[in-house]
Amino acid sequence: MFNGLFGAKKTQVISGQEVKAMLDAKEKFLLFDVRTPEEYAGGHIEHSISLPLQVITASVGKYARSKDAKIALYIARAAHALQEPQAP
Repeated sequence: MFNGLFGAKKTQVISGQEVKAMLDAKEKFLLFDVRTPEEYAGGHIEHSISLPLQVITASVGKYARSKDAKIALYIARAAHALQEPQAP
């Protein structure tokens, strides 16, 4: 689905756990939340950028300073995988 997105030569699908490991390692990458603004307002990963899928291809250049920038997109299922368990 995302092959060739933003002119990328290489697209890779990674898990929510892999994104969490990247965040924990303080790896430099852009994390776009492509859910609706309402979903983003209901909770999101810290430092993620709200950029709904409908507008992402037109707007990513505003954030990525290089064509080689590492970019991660996440949807609702990935966001749930990264949330800390809540105490009962």
